[in-house]
Amino acid sequence: MRDFPFGAVLFAASSMVLGVLSFMGIPWTPEILGALIFLSALPFLWLNERREARMMQLLLKALKHVTQVQSDSVELFHDGQVVFLRGPLRAAKGTDPLVLPRWGVTA
Repeated sequence: MRDFPFGAVLFAASSMVLGVLSFMGIPWTPEILGALIFLSALPFLWLNERREARMMQLLLKALKHVTQVQSDSVELFHDGQVVFLRGPLRAAKGTDPLVLPRWGVTA
């Protein structure tokens, strides 16, 4: 089954409703339909902005707890911490290679 974008579905549905209601002779059809679409978009806007605010709070919290490390050494006391590193990623001598299949990373 093919997924259609929400905007395309909303446009098609509103066009069909507008056509049917205009054919039936109901007055102020485009204005009423436009107001309904506008009012139905407000909850989506509210949810999106709330999600963005939560994500910003999480990023600011992670920024407070981040530790900068060198990419050429692995220290076990950083295990479980949020770390920031810059440079090539290599596995330390005597350790298993780092494999993240979800992102296609092998080091």
